[in-house]
Amino acid sequence: MVYDFESKRLLLRSWSSDDAEFLLRISNDEEVIRFTGDKKFSSVEEARSFIIHSSGSYKNGFGRWIAESKKTGESIGWCGLNDQIKELGIIDVSFRFLKEHWGLGYATETGRAVLQYGFEVAGMDKITGRVAIGNSASEGVLKKLGMQFEKFSTCHHHNANWYGLTKQAWLQMSK
Repeated sequence: MVYDFESKRLLLRSWSSDDAEFLLRISNDEEVIRFTGDKKFSSVEEARSFIIHSSGSYKNGFGRWIAESKKTGESIGWCGLNDQIKELGIIDVSFRFLKEHWGLGYATETGRAVLQYGFEVAGMDKITGRVAIGNSASEGVLKKLGMQFEKFSTCHHHNANWYGLTKQAWLQMSK
């Protein structure tokens, strides 16, 4: 297995079509997708098609990475950068973990690793984080990552708070 990078407890690697069953599992948990605006997948084949055709394909040097536990080798979630709103020039950080791994700091840990990649490897100038109103756990992660509130708007049909972090602010925090 080839890993793109790692955090303290996790290995991060590109998605592959072999991750379809995991993606089906994580994306079909109502609590996990409650604030995402995403629909459930109807089958492993639909999840596999999403992987093949999604922004997880790394065509721009970034995408979503599967997070695997260094301790168990188990896929426990994903974190990544995507350009869902590329017409506005916005790069967005996102994360999703299986419920049994909530509250253990994995989103913050992978978020830091992904922000470091975005700013220090991919050369991004700004990264945005959007969180649906009511998703206080994810909003807390964005704040722990040093992101600053920018505006209230919509995101995937949810009212959302938008946060942002510039490369300059990241580099100051990282000293």
